[in-house]
Amino acid sequence: MIKLFSFILLIFIFQIHAGEVYLKSGTVIKMEKIVKDETDFIQVRDKDENLIQINKKNIEKIILNDVQVSQPKKLTEDFKFSQHIANDFNFRGISMYGEPLIQRNSQSYRSLNQAYHIKSSLEYDTPINGLKFLINVYNPTVGRTNKDSDLYLQTSPGGSDRSSDFLYYGLVYSGGTFIKPRKEKNALKDIIDLNLTYEWKTKMGTISTGFFVLQKIDDVSFKDFLFGVKFPFLEIINPTLMSYFRSSDSLTSSSSHHRLSFEHTFANDKFKFTPRLEAGYQYGTTYSLLGHGVSDITSKFTFIFSNFFLGFNWINRPNANLYDTDSQYSSYNISNYSTSYVNTHDGKIISPSTQAGVYKYPYYSRRSNSAAETLDSYYRYQASHTDIIRNIFIIQFGYTLKF
Repeated sequence: MIKLFSFILLIFIFQIHAGEVYLKSGTVIKMEKIVKDETDFIQVRDKDENLIQINKKNIEKIILNDVQVSQPKKLTEDFKFSQHIANDFNFRGISMYGEPLIQRNSQSYRSLNQAYHIKSSLEYDTPINGLKFLINVYNPTVGRTNKDSDLYLQTSPGGSDRSSDFLYYGLVYSGGTFIKPRKEKNALKDIIDLNLTYEWKTKMGTISTGFFVLQKIDDVSFKDFLFGVKFPFLEIINPTLMSYFRSSDSLTSSSSHHRLSFEHTFANDKFKFTPRLEAGYQYGTTYSLLGHGVSDITSKFTFIFSNFFLGFNWINRPNANLYDTDSQYSSYNISNYSTSYVNTHDGKIISPSTQAGVYKYPYYSRRSNSAAETLDSYYRYQASHTDIIRNIFIIQFGYTLKF
């Protein structure tokens, strides 16, 4: 019965609409139609076809067709579904698909990747005012199968190069294991993330608390507790601070991530443009594993026409040390390469293009003269490494439906 009444009231409000908005300041705004009813504001069109956006905290009452809505609030229980295709997936400065695809294909790192994937999102604004649920699903359209990236003859995927053993033992290595090319486990996986948040208003702004969960299928998974504040000042740019706190049984693996964002929407009846600026700061309890510093400064420009949108994202990573994974992504130390030369603070990273099979030997072959060993090591390091990509560009195209 309540849902039926809400449905009838919703139709009444969104179809007839004529009335007045009484502000706490004493101003009365005559309107022809309510164009938008959001959690924090309503947007109305007056008799001159002007769009007026009104913050709900400034509203005393609304009269709609001689019926008073004494406490204006969001009356809808909304579902919002959206999909888009993009060339990469950025997560707090990390290239989730672009760089793994490059490693899989033994290519050189670049700023504009071709890791195309489809993101599907479903947002539910529950009947409980302020409680929201969001699920995002990322499905890569390329690189979904395992591939032999190192081009070695080996006894197991990702194992040592057994080419010389093949010449000695033949097809079968000691222990009865076949020596042959093998595919590494490097397929791009589907990713799911869940957000459950509850918002309420206070004098210091709109507070958000909840949980964030990310699951990479058959791979990494983590859970964050989130806390955010949408500040009540400079409302034209909507300053918002969100903090994510992660913990586990080990103190050394806990971390936190903090994001400060600003955005503003320019809109008319048919077109919207939203520039958004975000800056993230990563803090980890173990510097050598998680690192500290500014993870990214991300600029987003979204153009919305009707139900379609086009987005351009520029991710700048000022702190290259956070992305120096030499100690994690490396196969060179199985080729007589001393790990003592690994430098995770020089702004360089191993290039996957120098890691495949016979192409690798020119970078790692030692000379017989031991006196030249230091020079050889320096040469191998410089030849096999490339500058960490500091700028990543992502283009998105998609649509949004509300029901």
